[in-house]
Amino acid sequence: MSYRKTKTKQCRLVGVPVQDGAGRLGCEMGPSAYRTAGIARALSELGHSVTDLGNVAPLPQRPMKQWQCGAEAAAGGGGLDRRAVEGGV
Repeated sequence: MSYRKTKTKQCRLVGVPVQDGAGRLGCEMGPSAYRTAGIARALSELGHSVTDLGNVAPLPQRPMKQWQCGAEAAAGGGGLDRRAVEGGV
């Protein structure tokens, strides 16, 4: 299969290793697997300019106090604005 040369695209690779909510273990290794498989090289061979920006890392969660629950827990421990949780925004 041959590909037509078109205008070069700028590709930026950003890895987002996430395990939360996945049905299988190992999903957080996905970005590394793409890199090991040579995704940047493959895109370059297609004529694209590639920049690998690495992986993003989530901010560490703040521990919840045992007495927090409901809106207090969401506003205080989850990084949400209290007004949004209480319906003010």
